[in-house]
Order: sequence, then C-alpha cells, then structure tokens
Amino acid sequence: MELGVVVLIIGILASIGVPYYMKTVENSKADGAAATTNMVASANRMYFLDNNAYAPGAISSSHPLVVRRYLADQNWACAAYNYSADNSGGASATRNCSPPSGCNAATCNPTYGGWGYIVSNTGVCSAIGGAPSCPVF
Repeated sequence: MELGVVVLIIGILASIGVPYYMKTVENSKADGAAATTNMVASANRMYFLDNNAYAPGAISSSHPLVVRRYLADQNWACAAYNYSADNSGGASATRNCSPPSGCNAATCNPTYGGWGYIVSNTGVCSAIGGAPSCPVF
C-alpha cells in the first residue's frame, strides 16, 4: 500500500515537472537561435563592408557567408532552426519542426514550433510567433 502511494506521488510530480522541463529546453534552444541570428546579421553586415553587397538567402555550407568564412561551416541543415540572411543586412531564424532525413534531431514540440527571431540591419532583435523575448546581446 505504501509503495503504491509513493509511486502515485512520483507520478503526479512527474506529470507536473515534465511540461516545465520541455518548455525550459525549448527556451534554451530559442536563446541559442537568437544569438546565432544576431551573429548571421553581423556577418552579413561585415560582408557588405568588404563587398559592397549583402549576401541574402538561407544559410548553408554553400552560402557566401560560410564560403568566405564570415560564418563557421557547421551542419546548418540539421540545426533546430532555419537561418537566413536578408538583403538589408539583417537575418532571421524560424523553428524547424521536421529536420531533413539523416539529421539526428528529435522532432520538436508542435506547441513551440512556430518560434523565431528577426534581427534588423541595425542589430535590433524581435521575437516572432510567441518566442521568448530576445536576450540582451
């Protein structure tokens, strides 16, 4: 009888704690995405200073910002967010809920799937889709 009560209490605590844990994990991914978006925007502005033109488009291993080493080459296709630079020196990140095949990534919680960030050409970060507010850089 006592063991059953203990198991019941642990089950109740787990049912309360797991959603908070999942939200915390998603918030940490969102903070990382905001920081990476700011880095992409800064790299795009540096690219402009050197080349007198921006390098817009989705960030991948073949993007000019990566090829010319303004950004580190990493597995951009398997990232939790899709990053892109725009033609005004800014950047954006949107949550990728269905990673491409071959990526070792867990599918994201659809509740938090629409999160993203936009960084303007002046470096101002804005949250979109209910994302947590941008961290201070």
